[in-house]
Amino acid sequence: DPAVLERERAVVAEQARASGKPENIVQKIVEGRLRKFYEEAVLLEQAFVMDPDRKVRDVIAAPPLPDSFDVIVVSYFLHRPLLPALVDALRPGGLLFYETFGPRIVGIGPENPAFRLRCNELPELLTGLTLCYYREDADAGDLSAGFRDRVMLVAQR
Repeated sequence: DPAVLERERAVVAEQARASGKPENIVQKIVEGRLRKFYEEAVLLEQAFVMDPDRKVRDVIAAPPLPDSFDVIVVSYFLHRPLLPALVDALRPGGLLFYETFGPRIVGIGPENPAFRLRCNELPELLTGLTLCYYREDADAGDLSAGFRDRVMLVAQR
């Protein structure tokens, strides 16, 4: 979002100016801090947990090899085209632990529906796995309490 970047740019520049830095140094500080902010705030630019030298975008471009993991853990990330590669990357008997955002009920997580699962979508996307655990409360029960707007799954290959 350009507005977020501009706001961050203004805050960083003001902080640098307030510390007495010359304007040419202020601009270099702003560039460096915005680069760091972008790496932290934009998911595709974040470091891949299994290999910090790679970014998430690198994993999407070159998914893990088949039969290469006993356990895969995905937390609050959804890129539907990557899911078949994750299933294939599990060794026989391997486990997939997956938690991400489901249907928007109480307003937790991203607003963009492309980054949220539809009701019961995750098991449908993970064909070839045996479901061990699945939780998606959606709009059941008291909406002001408990587990909402998230989907959890454990499945085995």
